[in-house]
Amino acid sequence: MEATFCPAERQIPTKSANTLGSRSPILQLAETHTTIPTRNITAMKFSDFINSDAICAELKAQTKQEVIEELVQSLLDAGQIQADQRDDIVSSIMKREELGSTGIGRGVAVPHTKHPSVENLVGTVGVSETGVDFDSLDGERVQLFFLLISPPERPGDHLRALENISRQLRDETFCRFLKQSRSSADIQQLLQEADDSQFVS
Repeated sequence: MEATFCPAERQIPTKSANTLGSRSPILQLAETHTTIPTRNITAMKFSDFINSDAICAELKAQTKQEVIEELVQSLLDAGQIQADQRDDIVSSIMKREELGSTGIGRGVAVPHTKHPSVENLVGTVGVSETGVDFDSLDGERVQLFFLLISPPERPGDHLRALENISRQLRDETFCRFLKQSRSSADIQQLLQEADDSQFVS
């Protein structure tokens, strides 16, 4: 099933009131647990941390736990994490969720954790057509997931990735097209266009 968007319809939108705001809930959640400043940090692109082989265009998960397990498994299948660390990584992300849901609203969640088993920041994207109850800030079901795992000794990379996601998700068009995507290729194309600044400046 192909996504319903059409490249010809894409336009760089003007600023709108329907954004995540100048201070994103993603960064607010991150800053609660880190002392790394968010100003004057080098911008990071999706291609720096999203593994294309781990993208899940049609999530089957029905619960928060299942979503996290499915996304972590996709990183394992892509060779990005160690098999014997899978369950501990899932547990670490779930413990992070207990501190406050990473469902930031508008159908988006960014589950993340720091884990000593990874040497570099790794991440993936998942899309659920029907949405999943993720205890989001606005109570809405989540369709779009960005999952991140980073080494504890590199909190700067972790925060830069969150900042990039926050910046890009302010764009309603980008979010809508991602939620409509039904293939890994569609998602990769949208992430590349975002990296090329075709959605936000």
